[in-house]
Amino acid sequence: METIKLGSNSPQVKRWQYFLIGLENHQIVADGDFGPKTHTATVKFQEANGLVGDGVVGPKSYLAAFKAGYHLKEAFDYPDKPSFNPLVGNTARAKIFGNFKFKSAGDGTEAIIVTDGWAEKNIVRVDIPQLKGMKNVPPSGRVQFHRLGASNCSPCLPIGKRRVS
Repeated sequence: METIKLGSNSPQVKRWQYFLIGLENHQIVADGDFGPKTHTATVKFQEANGLVGDGVVGPKSYLAAFKAGYHLKEAFDYPDKPSFNPLVGNTARAKIFGNFKFKSAGDGTEAIIVTDGWAEKNIVRVDIPQLKGMKNVPPSGRVQFHRLGASNCSPCLPIGKRRVS
């Protein structure tokens, strides 16, 4: 793997950027250009993993990244950014996905329990191979998804690999 740093521009940089985005660095755009935002996020990753925060991605940084779920092919598996705007506010979301009744889980967190059967009617599990190995995702990449979104999920999955249940 090539060493990449500020000023690098290559497919390897794009793969690295997708990895950083997966670590909650949403200020980065995966464009293959190792600019200041990629540099800052790289330094942050290196320091969080006990490395010298120099912003140069070499063997030690790649090793730490592999331990955190980095895979070389990930950047090429992500779909293009959708062409629609995000839904803003509960009213807009409810208009598309429906309303549901809930109560507090009672565990001192913001967790809830849906009480009216909405989840059973609307939530399915889908395989998203691109999520395998990502932080806070089941190892299988199988996640819960609203059935309306799942029916449009095919572009992000390899043909023949999509499973919905």
